[in-house]
Amino acid sequence: MLPPRTILALAALLALPQPIPAQRVDRIERSQVAFSPRGDALQNILQELRGARSRVDVAVYYFTNQTLIDALCALSERNIKVRVFVDEDMARASHRRALDKLVHFGATVFVENLPHNGKLHLKTAVIDEHTVITGSANWTETAFTANVEDTLIIRSPALARRYLDAYQWLERHSVPYMAGSYDGADRVSFPSAPRQPRTGGQRRIVAPRASSFPDLMALEVYFSPQQPGLDRFLESLRGAQRSIDVGIYIVTHPQIVEALCQVAARVPVRLLADGTMNTGNRLPILQQMWDAGIEVHYVELGRANFHIKNAVIDGMEVWTGSANWTQGAAAVNAEDMLLLRSPRLARFYTDYLNTLIGHATSFAGIERSAVAQTAPESPRAALAPRGTPAAAAVLPPTGPRRNFRHLSDSPETPRFHVSGRVAYLRNEEYLPVLLDLIRTANQSIMISMFHVAPTTRSPSVDQVLDELGAAAERGLYVYMVLELPSDPSDAQNDNHSGVAERLRARGVDVRLSVPTLRLHEKMVVVDLCKLLIGSHNWSEGALSGGAVYESSALVLLDQQEPRFAQHILRHNILSDMRSREQWENEASLIRHVVGLGRADQERFIRELEASR
Repeated sequence: MLPPRTILALAALLALPQPIPAQRVDRIERSQVAFSPRGDALQNILQELRGARSRVDVAVYYFTNQTLIDALCALSERNIKVRVFVDEDMARASHRRALDKLVHFGATVFVENLPHNGKLHLKTAVIDEHTVITGSANWTETAFTANVEDTLIIRSPALARRYLDAYQWLERHSVPYMAGSYDGADRVSFPSAPRQPRTGGQRRIVAPRASSFPDLMALEVYFSPQQPGLDRFLESLRGAQRSIDVGIYIVTHPQIVEALCQVAARVPVRLLADGTMNTGNRLPILQQMWDAGIEVHYVELGRANFHIKNAVIDGMEVWTGSANWTQGAAAVNAEDMLLLRSPRLARFYTDYLNTLIGHATSFAGIERSAVAQTAPESPRAALAPRGTPAAAAVLPPTGPRRNFRHLSDSPETPRFHVSGRVAYLRNEEYLPVLLDLIRTANQSIMISMFHVAPTTRSPSVDQVLDELGAAAERGLYVYMVLELPSDPSDAQNDNHSGVAERLRARGVDVRLSVPTLRLHEKMVVVDLCKLLIGSHNWSEGALSGGAVYESSALVLLDQQEPRFAQHILRHNILSDMRSREQWENEASLIRHVVGLGRADQERFIRELEASR
């Protein structure tokens, strides 16, 4: 019998995701790339599915596109074997009808249960063990009509075998979907592709026509979770000789960020990211890359996403696939990354990136002339203004307000549902939980708070503020919005300006709400998955539990949910936080503007905006 320690070691090893073999593929019969939005991707996928003769295997993170669901159901009715793998998110109540329909028409559906809370993040299909469909696009409506995506169709039996090997690995980490009853039609016909208008739409971005690439003679495919794919990607980035062009939804993996920054010292590097990179704890990453000399842009598409994950290196190599450039994608998710060599393909991607940059915003980092010129002690210190501690290094740039309209607008957050556990906190139970959340945070702390009142006799409030400063000093992004009252004589006006001065000096990104709106929330979001919400203000009476009756809730979510943080980031805030004098001047201007009559207000705003 094996010793207990050996048994435990073997159990731990078996629980880890075993790597899927990577392989170079030399025989490629045909390759085609289509972009979204409103490109040819959906039509091309349907064309390939319509030609299926024996089997179709699909592994997709989100699968809600009714046209593609109907196509697979129609294939099942023709006795073509259909196997579908989905992430466990798809097994939730809101998506079960789509899965029930697939099973009703004869498809076999598996729900992934990957170790360490990994996600099945692929967007792939294999047709007749011969043709592979892959890229960044989930099989949803938005992916083809609004998002920026790429979809690759590659005819290669060798590549198809690699993906089928990956699907066998997925099957070992999945469970069969237990379908409920389906009350829809008993028959379904193969659908036609819905018409995709090629004008107008999301910021007028329209993808080019799909193109084929006969000069693509070989490619390499890597599957996560495994290290070789990341290592090969880093090797390719570091070996760049002429240029790197990047289009990426999210990049947070420190090794990838470091590699891009190092390469930017000797070759031009351009990066276009989704607008979510310009918020929260991701914003300092853009600052880091901008400071390294990378040309950084971001694109905001409203409810759509800039969802592509590409790098074009030296006008020859193209990296693409499903994987965001994050640690989770590399370490625990099921992802694919492809390296393709083709000058024509590289130009196709670069041309589309150039088009997208025309719809983007250039990132405005902190100017080098405004930062310390002495040798810093840490990367964060490289961005610190003279005379400030190294901890206060990275704060997003702010500046004078240029728009004095919409001062009373309060952006609404659409209702959404989450799952998790809830604990009720009364009176004095709140403070120790709050302190523990701050001390154990790993990524970010987002706060929206009506009332913070440090006084000469407020040890509890001071303790919370000191812990927030310490969190920022150890590298977390800490963002805090405080109520600014409409009456400048209100004691809270002076209190919150003082808190802003105190915490911004330690690297906490404190913002003040516009004085035309009442900010009455008491919300703390930690690491996007822990939430404190209720009635507790940060006053000594509320935190100590000795003078005020309060109640709040601690919510531990089952997975990270960025919409709570996005809600806080949407608050209407003062624009200029460079100094107390500047934010108080802006607040005074706003109070003056809203106090004017309509005609005087319009005239004053025109003059004010013209002067800026």
